[in-house]
Amino acid sequence: MALTLTKTSDGVVGDLRYWIGTVALDSSYPTGGELLAASDFPHFTTLEGVLLGQTIVATKRTIWDPSASKIVVMVENGTSGIEAQAASTSDQSGITDVQLVVFGT
Repeated sequence: MALTLTKTSDGVVGDLRYWIGTVALDSSYPTGGELLAASDFPHFTTLEGVLLGQTIVATKRTIWDPSASKIVVMVENGTSGIEAQAASTSDQSGITDVQLVVFGT
């Protein structure tokens, strides 16, 4: 797995489990984004919701794609401001300490 997940806290609220922490990417970004699965979190069988913070790396933005269950990196063209997804196998290791809150069952 290309993601590094670092837990700050976890627990149960009602019928949902939660996991709070940070995510960091690595030097080989996969086409379509980084997969985030329920199996990445102890005691989760499904992902019910994901809240993803923003990176502080200039010209880059992290977004959550719920239909694919992936973290996607968007890169802005420094001249026009147009965004496109990061290229396959591109180095995204500068994206670290992005806040992540995950809810599941």
